Amino acid sequence: FSAGDTVLFGAWLYTPSGDALRNGSKNGVVNLEFFNGASYISSATTPTINSSSAKSTWINLEATAVVPANTTTIRIVIRCNDYWSGDGRFMVDDAYVR
Repeated sequence: FSAGDTVLFGAWLYTPSGDALRNGSKNGVVNLEFFNGASYISSATTPTINSSSAKSTWINLEATAVVPANTTTIRIVIRCNDYWSGDGRFMVDDAYVR
Protein backbone atom coordinates (compact mmCIF):
# COMPACT_ATOMS: atom_id res chain seq x y z
CA PHE A 1 0.00 0.00 0.00
CA SER A 2 0.95 3.62 -0.49
CA ALA A 3 -0.41 6.92 0.76
CA GLY A 4 -3.57 7.79 -1.16
CA ASP A 5 -4.44 4.17 -2.01
CA THR A 6 -8.02 3.08 -1.31
CA VAL A 7 -8.18 -0.18 0.61
CA LEU A 8 -11.18 -2.44 1.12
CA PHE A 9 -11.40 -4.12 4.51
CA GLY A 10 -13.85 -6.22 6.47
CA ALA A 11 -14.76 -9.60 7.89
CA TRP A 12 -17.66 -12.02 8.13
CA LEU A 13 -19.47 -11.91 11.48
CA TYR A 14 -22.13 -14.27 12.84
CA THR A 15 -24.40 -14.10 15.89
CA PRO A 16 -25.96 -17.52 16.61
CA SER A 17 -29.71 -17.62 17.25
CA GLY A 18 -29.13 -19.73 20.38
CA ASP A 19 -26.92 -17.03 21.98
CA ALA A 20 -27.53 -13.94 19.84
CA LEU A 21 -26.57 -10.40 20.80
CA ARG A 22 -29.45 -9.06 22.91
CA ASN A 23 -30.58 -6.95 25.88
CA GLY A 24 -28.17 -4.06 25.39
CA SER A 25 -25.87 -2.16 23.08
CA LYS A 26 -23.08 -4.78 22.74
CA ASN A 27 -21.87 -4.85 19.11
CA GLY A 28 -19.13 -6.20 16.90
CA VAL A 29 -17.17 -4.06 14.46
CA VAL A 30 -14.10 -4.21 12.21
CA ASN A 31 -11.56 -1.38 12.58
CA LEU A 32 -8.65 -0.59 10.27
CA GLU A 33 -5.87 1.33 12.03
CA PHE A 34 -3.07 3.27 10.39
CA PHE A 35 0.34 3.80 12.02
CA ASN A 36 3.66 5.48 11.29
CA GLY A 37 6.02 3.19 13.17
CA ALA A 38 4.45 2.94 16.63
CA SER A 39 2.59 6.25 16.28
CA TYR A 40 -1.16 6.02 15.66
CA ILE A 41 -2.39 8.15 12.72
CA SER A 42 -6.10 7.34 12.28
CA SER A 43 -8.65 4.58 11.80
CA ALA A 44 -11.70 3.60 9.76
CA THR A 45 -14.69 1.50 10.83
CA THR A 46 -17.24 -0.80 9.20
CA PRO A 47 -20.91 -0.92 10.14
CA THR A 48 -21.63 -3.10 13.20
CA ILE A 49 -23.33 -6.38 14.03
CA ASN A 50 -25.74 -5.92 16.95
CA SER A 51 -28.99 -7.12 18.48
CA SER A 52 -30.92 -6.00 15.38
CA SER A 53 -28.73 -8.03 12.99
CA ALA A 54 -29.91 -11.22 11.30
CA LYS A 55 -29.37 -14.30 13.48
CA SER A 56 -27.53 -17.45 12.40
CA THR A 57 -26.42 -15.76 9.17
CA TRP A 58 -22.87 -14.81 8.18
CA ILE A 59 -22.86 -11.03 7.58
CA ASN A 60 -20.07 -9.33 5.62
CA LEU A 61 -19.11 -6.09 7.35
CA GLU A 62 -17.10 -4.09 4.82
CA ALA A 63 -15.83 -0.55 4.24
CA THR A 64 -13.18 1.36 2.33
CA ALA A 65 -10.53 3.76 3.58
CA VAL A 66 -7.88 5.96 1.99
CA VAL A 67 -4.36 5.31 3.30
CA PRO A 68 -3.13 8.50 5.04
CA ALA A 69 0.24 10.09 4.30
CA ASN A 70 3.21 8.64 6.25
CA THR A 71 1.51 5.28 6.92
CA THR A 72 3.99 2.45 7.41
CA THR A 73 1.68 -0.13 9.05
CA ILE A 74 -1.98 -1.08 8.71
CA ARG A 75 -3.64 -3.18 11.41
CA ILE A 76 -7.08 -4.82 11.21
CA VAL A 77 -8.82 -5.23 14.57
CA ILE A 78 -12.12 -6.94 15.42
CA ARG A 79 -13.73 -5.30 18.45
CA CYS A 80 -16.58 -6.08 20.78
CA ASN A 81 -17.86 -2.64 21.77
CA ASP A 82 -19.97 -2.17 24.92
CA TYR A 83 -19.15 -5.76 25.93
CA TRP A 84 -20.70 -5.09 29.36
CA SER A 85 -24.06 -4.00 27.90
CA GLY A 86 -26.16 -7.03 27.05
CA ASP A 87 -25.82 -10.72 26.42
CA GLY A 88 -24.83 -12.98 23.57
CA ARG A 89 -21.85 -13.48 21.34
CA PHE A 90 -20.61 -13.18 17.81
CA MET A 91 -18.03 -15.07 15.79
CA VAL A 92 -15.62 -13.85 13.12
CA ASP A 93 -14.18 -15.47 10.00
CA ASP A 94 -12.16 -14.38 6.96
CA ALA A 95 -10.97 -10.92 8.02
CA TYR A 96 -9.34 -9.14 5.05
CA VAL A 97 -7.61 -6.03 3.74
CA ARG A 98 -7.40 -5.63 -0.06
